[in-house]
This record gives sequence, structure tokens and C-alpha cells, in this order.
Amino acid sequence: MLPEMSEPDPESASDLSRRAWELTDLADYAAAVEASAGAIRIDPNSVLAYTVRGWALEGLGEEHLDDALSAYEMALQLDATAPWPRTGIADLLRRTGSREEADRLYRAVADDVVDTPDTRPRSLEFRGWSLYRLGRLDEAIAAFRTSLTQAPGAAADTRTTSTVPSAVRCRRAPPTAPGSQSAVSDCGGP
Repeated sequence: MLPEMSEPDPESASDLSRRAWELTDLADYAAAVEASAGAIRIDPNSVLAYTVRGWALEGLGEEHLDDALSAYEMALQLDATAPWPRTGIADLLRRTGSREEADRLYRAVADDVVDTPDTRPRSLEFRGWSLYRLGRLDEAIAAFRTSLTQAPGAAADTRTTSTVPSAVRCRRAPPTAPGSQSAVSDCGGP
């Protein structure tokens, strides 16, 4: 059963950004792009609106990756410390073969987001994702678990709930001979 989405206030950038986020979780990326555009029209300084726009554009496919990158970059212009647009850019860099630059961004997010009682669960998810991409599986699992523990009633991010079991599998995967394919293809971060 799909979760019921709240009706956003069409004059609230925050509501429209949250709606866009909900729509990406439902893989309705075109509607999410539209909702995020509305949020940006209302508040052109909304980091969340630009970030969720990047995420939705990524979901629309390869032909939208340049626009996704532009949206993430705009979010970073507004807040250079925000973990979600940095991991979004890192994911895009990784997809396009710039693994070293992607890993630099993942390391920055992993190092910048510190696990304290005041750390927002969502930030810990991005720390966990970054650690996972870097192959630091035990730390990734710990960050994801803390995130889920801090917000048990929140709808868990698909990335979090699908990455933890994969990271556990990878951690337990038997070693492979040099040059051979791992039994678990996404070990060390997909």
C-alpha cells in the first residue's frame, strides 16, 4: 500500500519541495521536477528545492544528467556544506567515470557529517551512503542504523534500506582471487 501524500500548500516552497521528495520516492520523477520548479519559483534560495530537483532529474535518465548536475551545483552555491547535493554530484561523477573526484566528495561528506545526538538522521543517511561508496562498510552500516534509530517513524529512504543489506552481504562475502569478479558485484560500493 502506498503512503498517503499530504496536499501541499501551493504557495509554500517547503511544502512543494516535500511533495517533490515524496514523488521521487514513488518514482514519479516528472511530477517531482514540476513540484520542485514550483518551489524554486517561490523561493529561489531553497537548497532542498534544487537538491530534490537534481534527484528527480537523475531519475528521468541519462539525457537529464547535465540538468541534474546544474541543480545540485545551484544547491551547493546556496549551502556549500549540504551533504545531499554533494553526494548527488559524487554519484553523477561516478556514473560518468570520474571516480577519483567522486571519492573526494564522498570522503568530504563522510568526514563532515559527525554522528552526534544533534545530527539530523537524513545527514547520517548521506554519510552512510558516502561511506558505503568508499567501501567503508562497517562505518556505513553504523551510520545507517543510527539514522534509522533516530527517526524510526519516518519513511526510510530507499537508498538506506537497500544499502544496509548489501553492505552486510559485502562484508561477509568471501575474498576473491586477484583479478577475478567478486561474488557480490556491488561490494566496495556500487
